[in-house]
Amino acid sequence: MPASGSARAEEEGTASAHSRTTSSSWSWSTSAAPAPRRASASSPAGGAASGPASPRSSSGTSRSTRWSRRSPSSPAPPCPASTSALPCGTGPSASGPRLTSLLRAAERLSPQELVLTIPPLMGTPYMSIDLPVFPGATSIRLVATFLRVRLPPSAAEGHFSALQALYLSGCIVHDLHAMVSRCPRLRGLTYKAPGGDNLKVHSASLEELVVENECAMTCSVDISGPVLKQLTSAVLARPGISVSILAPMLEMLSYKCLYYIPYSFRHWGLTSFSLTMATSPVHAPSLEIYAYFGFTSFRDANYSFAQEIQKHLLADISVLNLHLLMRGHVFGEFVLHLLERDRIRPAIRRLNVDLLKCEDHGDLYIYCSCHDDEMSWRTQTISLPHLEEVEIDGIKGVDHELDFLKLLLRCAPILTRMTVRLSEMLTTTDDACNKIYNIFKTYPSLECYVYLGTDKQVLYA
Repeated sequence: MPASGSARAEEEGTASAHSRTTSSSWSWSTSAAPAPRRASASSPAGGAASGPASPRSSSGTSRSTRWSRRSPSSPAPPCPASTSALPCGTGPSASGPRLTSLLRAAERLSPQELVLTIPPLMGTPYMSIDLPVFPGATSIRLVATFLRVRLPPSAAEGHFSALQALYLSGCIVHDLHAMVSRCPRLRGLTYKAPGGDNLKVHSASLEELVVENECAMTCSVDISGPVLKQLTSAVLARPGISVSILAPMLEMLSYKCLYYIPYSFRHWGLTSFSLTMATSPVHAPSLEIYAYFGFTSFRDANYSFAQEIQKHLLADISVLNLHLLMRGHVFGEFVLHLLERDRIRPAIRRLNVDLLKCEDHGDLYIYCSCHDDEMSWRTQTISLPHLEEVEIDGIKGVDHELDFLKLLLRCAPILTRMTVRLSEMLTTTDDACNKIYNIFKTYPSLECYVYLGTDKQVLYA
């Protein structure tokens, strides 16, 4: 690091500044260095982005402030001759006032890049810091564990005028919307929060957004961005969660909603809802749902199950992937109820149903009264005008499963391919195999494939 234009604040404990010590220290430094190239963002469909990269300054160099916590076993690096040592307290732990003091000292250096990293167990949980506005910073990155971040109470006290990339991980911002509104040039935001019950982001400049809150139940998601192109969102939903996403320029979307208390249709509980889409024809909008049959699901008198599903459907669904833990119960009515949604039925082209195996229960409920009570769905007919492919994994050949196959064949006029993977419990001599063969024989123009277990052995084609 060049000797000129650099400063360092370091915790020395009770030892003198010239003594060798193995105690941990807090430090920040500023130097003139080449600005990093902007890294390409990760695809939301493939996973959460790592956050936007720091933009390059017009002069080709960036003035940066990096602040990190060294572990107690790491020796202190040698200090340049011009480095001024400033004692900032004793002991290995960080404190909110100490960090706030150093941030204010860093603000006076007008850095273009600010990096603050607090490793786990190095700070007090849920400690609070006051974050200055850093009007000249183009990139800010804060990584911590349960760190509360406060802004100056009034917007009149300043804006993040030059900020283009903001990365917050393990941080809780009391009013994220207010913070974003004070960043008029913000283009990339990553916010991975360990708490908070509302996610609201409105920005006229934002192009890439990652928001995650899977540690605390979220009451509402409110996102608006007229030029937003990439969005990754993952939340732990409170029952009756409010969802509003307005992004007319959106090109890539990864949206995931987990239910701590499953939302129910009859005794089926919705536990996970994931939607991915991209403008490319290769990545058709797909929806993945995990649900199970149980008796502890949430019911809301103000919202029907259909309304709860509908508010998460941000695009017309071409591919529907269902993972169902049946426990021996009938699943046809539940799947039919999903297929009837306005943004699924007219657009769906591929349906995958994975009948999950429950080791603990086996066929404990195989003779449940639901087999008799839920008969009406078997004779229903809905229009699935674009459904072309169906794959069902884990079929045992019981009557309600065969009725579901017949329903799909009856309702999908352009269905071209159906694949059935039988349960590992079955053998080629089971009567269930013959029943499936007989159903397929009545549709000679349909490509039908039957596999036994995971051996990929074709029994019928």
